[in-house]
Amino acid sequence: MRSRNVLKEKQDQSIEYESTSITIYPNPANTQVHVVCSEGINEVMSIVFMSSTGQTVSSHTYVNTGEHMFDISNLMPGIYFVHLWSDNDFSGSTRMIITR
Repeated sequence: MRSRNVLKEKQDQSIEYESTSITIYPNPANTQVHVVCSEGINEVMSIVFMSSTGQTVSSHTYVNTGEHMFDISNLMPGIYFVHLWSDNDFSGSTRMIITR
C-alpha cells in the first residue's frame, strides 16, 4: 500500500509538497487561474474546483508542463476549494476566492 502525502496550504494561498512547490494564482481570481508545478513535468494531474457547499463545479485532468491556466469565467463569485492530485500520489487542497 502506498502512503498518501498531503500538500500544505501556505499563507500566500499556494500549496507545497516537500521539495515540490505548487502555486495557484492569482488569489483572489477573476476569470482565470494559473497552476504552477515545477516538479513532475509530463505527469498527469487532476484538479477539482468545489463550491463552499461541497458541490463539484469544474474538474480537469491535464499533463503538467510546468504551468497550466484554467478558465474560471463561468464560476460565480465566491469561495471555492481546489483539490489537486497526481498519479505520483501527492495531493492537497487549498481555498480560492473568485471576485468580479
